[in-house]
Amino acid sequence: MATRKIKQVEHPSAALRRWKEYYKKEFGITLDIQKINKKEIPDRYVEEKLRLFIVAKGLTIQGVFEKCNDKFGALKDSDTNLDSDIPMNTRDPNRDGTYLLWLRDIAEPSKGLRDFLVGGTLLERLLIELDYFQETGGHLDMGNEATVKNATLCKGSRYANGGIPVVHWARYLVLNDGLFVGCFFIEDYCQMRAREIIARRPKNEDSI
Repeated sequence: MATRKIKQVEHPSAALRRWKEYYKKEFGITLDIQKINKKEIPDRYVEEKLRLFIVAKGLTIQGVFEKCNDKFGALKDSDTNLDSDIPMNTRDPNRDGTYLLWLRDIAEPSKGLRDFLVGGTLLERLLIELDYFQETGGHLDMGNEATVKNATLCKGSRYANGGIPVVHWARYLVLNDGLFVGCFFIEDYCQMRAREIIARRPKNEDSI
């Protein structure tokens, strides 16, 4: 499939409506966007070309991984449930409630963030992959043939063994291209980068 260019920055109201429709269609989750405080959307949203995401209560890491697998193929380095494998997350919509997320550098991880201590979670990274695929037909962190050009360290999540989830698009994965989720232990590997994440939980949104 040919990759399409991502659209210009959406008006926040349009982005909220898009996410409401997406969650209902893909996950059967009903979002009440009227309860999202518009003041939580940063003033620099348009100027800095931020893209709005809603991380909804009811999502699970395993559920979003399986949606990725249904859409374009995905593989992980264990045969167990990702929510059991990765119990530690700096943000968790089922623990903390639905929250808003803004992302810069949609196609590749931020070049200056190799030492960024609290990056995105694995759940967020998988959701971002789904959104990018729906918008462009392409994928993030793509390599050349069997190599990895870039990969995203999900430094906001930890495996039970202390490893960091790493995600990239793998060429010729089990005879087909696909998304790969693995466990990484060395944080300063030169090709690994964090994504710049701005996250904020809406106020008074317990029923969103």
